[in-house]
Amino acid sequence: MNVNEDLRRDMLVPIILFIVFGIFGIGLPLFFIMTLIPVLCYVLAIYGSSKPKEIYLGKNRKRNAPYRFWNEPKYQNHPVVLPRVFCGLEAILCLILGFSILILFPISFYLFNWSSIYWAMAEGRVAPMPSIPHGQQRYAKQGPQQTSKQSAEDVLRKMGETTQRFLQSDEVKEATRTIRTTVANVAQEVGQGMKNAKSPTSNPTQKQTSYKKPQPSPDEIAQQLKIEVIRQIEANDLKLQDINRSLAGMLETMFGNSKITIAKYQAGVDEAIEMSSQNLHAAREYAKTGSNPEVMQKFLDRSNLINQKTNELIDALVTHQHNLMEEDVNELTNSLEDLQDSLKYYR
Repeated sequence: MNVNEDLRRDMLVPIILFIVFGIFGIGLPLFFIMTLIPVLCYVLAIYGSSKPKEIYLGKNRKRNAPYRFWNEPKYQNHPVVLPRVFCGLEAILCLILGFSILILFPISFYLFNWSSIYWAMAEGRVAPMPSIPHGQQRYAKQGPQQTSKQSAEDVLRKMGETTQRFLQSDEVKEATRTIRTTVANVAQEVGQGMKNAKSPTSNPTQKQTSYKKPQPSPDEIAQQLKIEVIRQIEANDLKLQDINRSLAGMLETMFGNSKITIAKYQAGVDEAIEMSSQNLHAAREYAKTGSNPEVMQKFLDRSNLINQKTNELIDALVTHQHNLMEEDVNELTNSLEDLQDSLKYYR
């Protein structure tokens, strides 16, 4: 394996981070550029004149150690092509993505190993790139890699310092200025275009095209009106049928065994329902051929009037029922008070 092959292998991780965080992730233009730069660095190192000068030396594999693809990055040599601030950024993004897909433990462990590798690159725990004729021979390790055991507090502190250096670096500031300038220019061009579009005398020779929502024809308006009127009349008819279903029990509770009174009120509601049904049928028949909005409005007014009078009747019945209950409560209260007063005669 030569240097370019190692670079192509290592470029997979920056591409994944660019897709996840730069394209589908945060969505900020600055973050898009910051995750794209590492990919471009690898492309320039492979196809351009920018060759790596440092290398991260992998650990020695233990004898008879089983193959685990997520541990392989630890045992491989990785040419360093990124500035240290971007190595720190890649380490943080690998750590975040690894925790996000922790349930996929082989892939998450693979990202954790890459996070430690990028972190070592950011801290400078690398070796000079050995001299390789024509860039084709396999490079050898220059010695044992420097390792150090760090506490969790030290790791978090160094991650914070690296993040701060990254955000305050000249590359980030220059990218921010470029994005602001681009956005301002685009906004200015859009504003100027809108101003020119509103001005009828800006360019009289230019043919202007406008897209207006087509206005409905009178026939379409009349058809929509008939549909709406029929829908409201149907809703009124359904309300009357709902009232009729609960009326029998209410009348029996109010008037007890007075069959004549019950039949009288039931007949009144039945008549209202019959008239509502006839009105609905007539409106439907007229809507098939007629289109006069005044006629349709008369059908709707008749339906509303039938419902109004029926509701007034039901309200009167409910009020009467409450009055009867109030009288019963008053009689009961008086009776209880009389019984209480009569207790004094039994002393």
